[in-house]
Amino acid sequence: MLSDKGHMPGWSNQCPVASGIVAPHSDKKTSVDLVHWDASNKRARLVELKWENRTNNDPRYALREVLRYGAAYVFCRIHRDDLPLRCRPLMDACHISLEVAAPTRYYHRNDFAYALKRMRNNLDAFRIDGLKMSLHVLAFPKDFDRMPFANGEETKQECNKTSLTPKGEIVRDAFEGLKPVGVNGR
Repeated sequence: MLSDKGHMPGWSNQCPVASGIVAPHSDKKTSVDLVHWDASNKRARLVELKWENRTNNDPRYALREVLRYGAAYVFCRIHRDDLPLRCRPLMDACHISLEVAAPTRYYHRNDFAYALKRMRNNLDAFRIDGLKMSLHVLAFPKDFDRMPFANGEETKQECNKTSLTPKGEIVRDAFEGLKPVGVNGR
């Protein structure tokens, strides 16, 4: 919503990944949480957001999830003439950055260095049509350890305004302050 109101230029949220590729009504819930498109440099960021560290939702799981989004992007790029994607600027990207973004606490007590290294090595070896892909693990600033909204309704009220609210500023600034996480999860 912040992006829709012009408070986060270039950002979009809940972008469909595979909707309609297999069948008209399949994969409707598969979405990248956030996408940032830098048109002048032809660079895109596909961002998977995480807040909780559950057993089936640790950093390794999040990395695999964002890699699937990258694979879907490559599929769409290869088959863009057969899909309704031919004229989409993102299909001409020079660089796709696959990113997991979460509060610092999400990464604690979880050593994912080996998985991250292997995934990055595979991406470094990948080449198609002038496209480079990278993989990043990012943390929000330490003072942003939780969303400033109590629930979805408050989020809508605060973020769906033409003027940026103080809570909206906190969220916008948190995305501008994303920092790489050390490969050992700290």
